[in-house]
Amino acid sequence: RAPRAGAAPPSRLAIDGWVDTATIEGRFEFSEYVRALARYLDEVLAAHAATGWAPTRADDAAGGFGALAPAPLLDALPRLHALLLRASDCAPAGAASADPVVQASLLAVARESMKAYRAASEATINLADRFFDMDAAAAARALVEYRAAGLATARLQAFYRACEALPGLRGAMQFPLLQAPPADFVAQMEAYAAGAPRVIDGAEVSAAPA
Repeated sequence: RAPRAGAAPPSRLAIDGWVDTATIEGRFEFSEYVRALARYLDEVLAAHAATGWAPTRADDAAGGFGALAPAPLLDALPRLHALLLRASDCAPAGAASADPVVQASLLAVARESMKAYRAASEATINLADRFFDMDAAAAARALVEYRAAGLATARLQAFYRACEALPGLRGAMQFPLLQAPPADFVAQMEAYAAGAPRVIDGAEVSAAPA
């Protein structure tokens, strides 16, 4: 069964408490990277369960989020943003950052995160296009996700800069310069959401005067 939108996915790997006991130097750095990678993989599975799309697909399709109606779009966006945040948490530190196995898995996460970012961007553009036709409840959720898109973009950009700084990944792929959704659009969204029509017992009614 697909998880509730925005809810933390159930852990399938269940290794949040795992500690590397075989490594002496950088034990905790390796442990934290493995746990972060496991949380990312859990989120990939949760996103697939909720939306039918995953960044592990061989093709380059963004997932069709640009054509979704408001209700499924607002269910999909929290999963996509959570996926971007989990990917950005995978930047290794210390001894783990120089390990070739870690770097190989990190490169896979970086490539997948670029697909997830394109999907989230497509969904955010769709959200902005549909926003001014939404009722008050949907508009409130949409405003939250529009702000979340900016946070996820900033975190993912920092992740790419961390990857670029690793000698083993330098030149392995071209890391993009990401653009967050326009922040000045938020004021227009807030103004609309404050006066958006509300749905009561299935009937649309105008918002009460401020």
